[in-house]
Amino acid sequence: MATEDDSLNALLFEAIVSHSENIIGVKDLSGRYLFANVGYARTFGQPADTFLGRSDRELFPSDIATSLRAADRRARFSQSSIIVEETVPVNGEMRTYLSVKFPIHDTAGKVFATGLIATDVSQWRKSEEQLRQSEELFRQAFENATIGMCLAGLDGVLLRVNPQLCRTLGYERTELEGHPLSEFTHIERGDARPDYVRHARNGDAAWSEQDRRYRHKDGHDVWCKVSSSLVKGSQGEPLYYISHVRDITESRQMEAELKRLASTDPLTGIANRRSFFEHIEQELQRLRRMQTHVSCLMLDIDHFKTINDRFGHPAGDEALRFFTMLCQQRLRITDVFARLGGEEFAILMPGTPLDGAVELAEQIRQLVGATPVTLPGASVPLTVSIGVTALHRDDNSPDAMLRRADAALYQAKTKGRNRVASVREAA
Repeated sequence: MATEDDSLNALLFEAIVSHSENIIGVKDLSGRYLFANVGYARTFGQPADTFLGRSDRELFPSDIATSLRAADRRARFSQSSIIVEETVPVNGEMRTYLSVKFPIHDTAGKVFATGLIATDVSQWRKSEEQLRQSEELFRQAFENATIGMCLAGLDGVLLRVNPQLCRTLGYERTELEGHPLSEFTHIERGDARPDYVRHARNGDAAWSEQDRRYRHKDGHDVWCKVSSSLVKGSQGEPLYYISHVRDITESRQMEAELKRLASTDPLTGIANRRSFFEHIEQELQRLRRMQTHVSCLMLDIDHFKTINDRFGHPAGDEALRFFTMLCQQRLRITDVFARLGGEEFAILMPGTPLDGAVELAEQIRQLVGATPVTLPGASVPLTVSIGVTALHRDDNSPDAMLRRADAALYQAKTKGRNRVASVREAA
C-alpha cells in the first residue's frame, strides 16, 4: 500500500524528469520502453506515450537499434552505470548523445529494467570537429608555408618551428625548439631579445614587425623580417606569439649595394661628392654640440691633364686609382676620403686640429712626390697641391668650409704647386 512518502517521491520524480532537458527513459529486459519523459516528445516530435511498449528496433534503423540494444545489455550485465556516445536520427539529421545507462533493481535486488539519461552533445561534437579541422588546416599551413613560421613563448623560447624556418637558419627542428631566440640572434642595440618579448613583458603591444639579423648554422648572416602577433586565451591573458619570419637577406644586400653605389665614386671606390657633403654636415652638427676639432684637406693632382693628353684617359684613370691608394696609406679609419670630381679630392678629419691636418697633408705630399705611377711604357712622377682649413662652429653650411679649403688650395697652386697651404679664417 502506497505511503505518503511514496506519493511525495513519485511527485518529485515526475517533476524532475518532466523539466529535465535530457532524454530520460526506462526499458524492460526485452528492450521495450516502460517509461519515456517529455524529452522524447521534444526531440522526436511525437508524444512520449508512443514509445511505451515499443523497442528501439521499431523506432530506429536496424543498425542503430542494434547498437542501442548492445549498450543496454552492457549496463545490465556490468551491474553498474556506463557512459556511451550514441548517434540517432532526429528530424532527418544524425544527432549525437552522451548517454548514461544503468541497471534498475527490484526490491529483491534483481535487475528488471535498464535506465538511461541522454544529453545532446551534437553541437559540442560539431564544434570539436570544427576545431579539429581548424587545427589541421593550421598544421598544414604551418608545415607547408613558404616562409618561416614559429610559435614562441612570452620569454622568447621557441615552442614550435616549421620546416622553412629550419631551412632559413640551417638548423634541425630539435636544435631550435626549446631554445631562446637570443641563441640565434646577433646582439644589437644591447638587447638580443626580439621586440615582441620586451613588449610582452611591458604589456604594451599585441603585434610587432622588425628586421632582425640571425646567425645561420654555417656562420653567415641571415636578415629576416619578423612579423609577430600575440595569441591570447579566453580570458584575454597572453599565451604565446606566432611569428612569420621572411628571409630578406638578398633585398638587404641589394639595398646596401644601392646605398654604397649612391655614396661611392665608381672609379676609385672612395666616397663621392654627395657623401662627402653629408659627412661635413654631420660633423658640423657634432661640432656645435661639443668642443672638438674637424679639419679638411683639399687635394688636386698637379698637371693631371698632361697625363690624359699623353697617355690617354684609361691611363689617367689608373693614375687616379694609384693616387687614391697612396693617400689611403696615411689615413685613419675615421677620416673621410672623397673624390669631388676629375683630379680633385678632399679629406675630412674629425678630431684633428688644423696643425695636425697640415702635418698629414705634408706627409701625403711627400709620399706622392716620391712614388711615381707606372703607366704603359713609362713611370710617371706625380705631385699634388693641398689646401688645408678647419670647420668652424659658426659655418652655416659645408660650402663655407669648402670655400676656405679651395682658397688655401689656390694659394698652394699660385705659389708653384707641389706644396701645402692653409687658411684658418674666412677670407
